[in-house]
Amino acid sequence: MTVGPILEPRRGAGRAAMAALCVPLLLGACSSLLKPDEEVIGFDLAGIGADGLEGPPDGRRAVDYEFCVPSRASYVREVQIIDPTAQPYSESRGRVRCTAKETLMVGNTHHVLWRESLERLAALRYVKRIERSVHE
Repeated sequence: MTVGPILEPRRGAGRAAMAALCVPLLLGACSSLLKPDEEVIGFDLAGIGADGLEGPPDGRRAVDYEFCVPSRASYVREVQIIDPTAQPYSESRGRVRCTAKETLMVGNTHHVLWRESLERLAALRYVKRIERSVHE
């Protein structure tokens, strides 16, 4: 059985040559595992600009969002490292209905890396849903 011309090492090719062929393949496979589940983010990001703001030119505003994390200081710290706007509200269940064992976190898009922050939050195993927060 032959591997094929792309993966078949040439005579005298060393481990470095094989690694050069295999590493991109492995990274491609791993990147699909790291991609956040799009359904965790429960609102449309399309209308939010690169500056993290949405709306008409004379009324641009940030988008607030909320999610639950387990009620432990280590989880809150991890989230705040990823998203510096995220603030804990342990006395509120929020619209996402955090349980008694969870802490409500509220963040917003008004920072340079807002999209990356949201994607990283969505990839955390303990963040089940991120929803737009509406303040009344």
